[in-house]
Amino acid sequence: MKNVEIKLSQDQIEWAIRHLHRFGDTDILPVPEEYTALFTDAHAVSKQLSAMCLNKHEFKVPRRVAVPKAAGGFRIASQLNPIDAVLYTAFAGEIAPIVEAARIPKEEMKSCSFRASLSPDGQFFVPGFGFDDFNRATERFISDRNIGSVLSVDIADYYNQISHHRIANNLQAAGVSDEKWKIAESMLDSFASNHHSRGLPIGPAASIIFAEAASLDIDNFLIDKDVKWCRYVDDFRFFFSDENSAYIFLADFSKMLFGNHRLATNTEKTMLWSKSEFGGQVYNEEALEEEYRQIELMNAVRSRSSSDEPSNSGAASGAEKNQATRRAIDELFSRVESSEPIQVGLAKFVLRRASVLRTTKFIARLLDNLDHFLPVVGDVVDFTRAVDSSGSKGLLKGVFDWLTDDSKMSSTPFLQEWSANLLARHPLDLLNSWSNVEEEYERIPQDISNRYISLAAARAGNWGCVRSMKENIDSCDDAAKRATILSACILPKDEKDHWLNRFSNSPDVVIKACAQYARANRKI
Repeated sequence: MKNVEIKLSQDQIEWAIRHLHRFGDTDILPVPEEYTALFTDAHAVSKQLSAMCLNKHEFKVPRRVAVPKAAGGFRIASQLNPIDAVLYTAFAGEIAPIVEAARIPKEEMKSCSFRASLSPDGQFFVPGFGFDDFNRATERFISDRNIGSVLSVDIADYYNQISHHRIANNLQAAGVSDEKWKIAESMLDSFASNHHSRGLPIGPAASIIFAEAASLDIDNFLIDKDVKWCRYVDDFRFFFSDENSAYIFLADFSKMLFGNHRLATNTEKTMLWSKSEFGGQVYNEEALEEEYRQIELMNAVRSRSSSDEPSNSGAASGAEKNQATRRAIDELFSRVESSEPIQVGLAKFVLRRASVLRTTKFIARLLDNLDHFLPVVGDVVDFTRAVDSSGSKGLLKGVFDWLTDDSKMSSTPFLQEWSANLLARHPLDLLNSWSNVEEEYERIPQDISNRYISLAAARAGNWGCVRSMKENIDSCDDAAKRATILSACILPKDEKDHWLNRFSNSPDVVIKACAQYARANRKI
C-alpha cells in the first residue's frame, strides 16, 4: 500500500466542494465561512487536492461539541478540518455508488434509509422521505393475517460504536478496491479520539454512506434468515407468527450484532408487541393516516416551493399556490410545535421551506417557544436571517437575545457558538456600536470568539480590529487564522495585497483560498 498513490479525481473533489458550500460540513454547527472561499476558487483548489495522496495525508481529530438531543441529554457532533471535510466528502461520494449497488434494492422496502444518488449540485441522496417506505413496509406486514407479533429493535449508540474494521470488510465485499477500503479504515481511525477503531463523525452527510456500508452484512444476515423485516438507519421492525419465534430470533440477532460488530440492542427501545398492541398503541389507523397526511403536506410544500423551479402558471394561479403552500407550512409548524419531543426531521423541513418562501406567519409562536427548537437551532437561525436579513423586523434580535441570555442553555458552548456566528454576520444590526460587539465577544470563551470577531469587524468596517488580529495571527489557531485572512478583504488594497503575499504559496489549500478570496473581494 505504501507504494501505491491513492488520489481522488478533480471532478469528485469539485463535487465535494459544491456539496459543502451548499449544505455545509454539518447541519448541526455553523458553516465555516472559508467554504465560500473554497467554492469561489474550486477549480484551483480541486486541482491541488487531486494531486494529493490520500495515504500520505494526515487527517486530524475533529473538533467536538455537545449538542442537545430532542429527547434530552446531549450527543457529540464533530466538525472536521476543512481540508479533511473536502476529502472525506469526496471519498464518500466516490464509494457511494458501490455501497448503494450492494444494498437491497429500494423497491423491496427493507433497507429504507438514505438511498445514495449523487446530483451535480452536490446532493448525496435521493430526494424524498425514506421513513415513508419504512411505514408502508410496516403497514404491509401487519396486514398479513399470519403475523401475530411485532419486534422493534434499536441498536444502542450506533454511530459511536460502529467498527471501522467492519466497515472496511463490508466495503471490500461490496467491491471497493483494497487500497481504498484500507484508506477508509485509516481515515476513520484518525477521526476517532485516541485513534480508537470505532465511531463515525456525527454531522457530516458523508458519514451516512459509511453507516450504510456498516449495515450491509446485517441486512444480508436478515435475508439469509428469511425473516420479515424493514429498517430505517438503526431502527428495525420484525414480524412473526408468534412471540416464541420472535424471542428465538432476537437471541440470534443479538448474538450476531455482538459477534460481528460488538454492538448491542438498546434495551429501552427494544420491545416485543402482540400485533393488536402494536396496531393499537404504536401503529393504529388514525396514527397512520396522520403520518401520511404529514408526508403529503411535506411533498406538496416541496413541489410548490422549490426555489429551483419557476412557475409556468399565471399570476393568480401562482398566488393561489403560494397561499396553499403557506397554509400547509403553518399546519406542519403546528405539528412541530405540539410534538414532544420535537420531531427534528419535520422541524428542519418546515423551517427550510419557510426560509425559501420568506413566510413569517408563525414567527411570533416560534419566538415564544424557542427552547423547544433547541435541537434545530441552526435552522432557526437560518430561517430568521432569511426573513429579517437587515434586522429591521426585530426578529434577529429576538433570536440573538435568546441565544445569549434567555435560553436555558445560553451558557453552553453550542449556543455560544451560534450566538458568536450570528453576531459575526450582523454585528451592527444586533448591537448598536462596535464597543458593544467587543463586550459581547468578551463574554464568550476565547476559543470560540477568536473564530468570529475578525469577521464581525470586517462586516462592521472596523479596520482597527482587523489590523490587530492581523498583527497577532501567528498566535491564532487555524480557524481564527482563516477568519483573520478573510477579514483582511476590507483593508486598503496595497496594504492587504502586501500582507496577503505571505499566504499566496501556503501549502495549506484553505489558507491559500482564503487569501485569494480576500485579495479579490472588498467585503465578505
